Amino acid sequence: MKVKLCCTKEALDEFIRAVKNDSLEFSDDGLFVLMEDTSKREVLLVKQEGDLVPLQVEKIIYIESLRNQTLIHADKGTYISKEPLYLLEGELKDRGFIRVHRSFIVNRRKIERIKSAFNMKIVLVMSNQDKVEVSRSYYAQFKNEIGF
Repeated sequence: MKVKLCCTKEALDEFIRAVKNDSLEFSDDGLFVLMEDTSKREVLLVKQEGDLVPLQVEKIIYIESLRNQTLIHADKGTYISKEPLYLLEGELKDRGFIRVHRSFIVNRRKIERIKSAFNMKIVLVMSNQDKVEVSRSYYAQFKNEIGF
């Protein structure tokens, strides 16, 4: 099995020592997180009314982090995902999704209009007519991603 580690040289050395000394320990609060590469996933399993439902990635309009839940707004409704926003961002970045706010990721193909707002803010009107604000901290990144 091949494993790719993206870390500092010091952390890599520590990991290699732990493997060689057979002192590798698995824990929820560990230094490293080993995850399966799911970046090519076509379907997300989401909850709707207590049931797990497969949702096609291309049907997602935007994703919202609200309190302790991740809400996925799609063509035919809103679903709940157990995956945190930062993991979904990593998985969907190469699929046309853009982080626009600390709490929002949008599908660039589902943006209908881009409206200017006050204080270097932008409001996106999505295909379901919901409005999503691009915060100032993501403003430059958004402009670069969209190309304007």
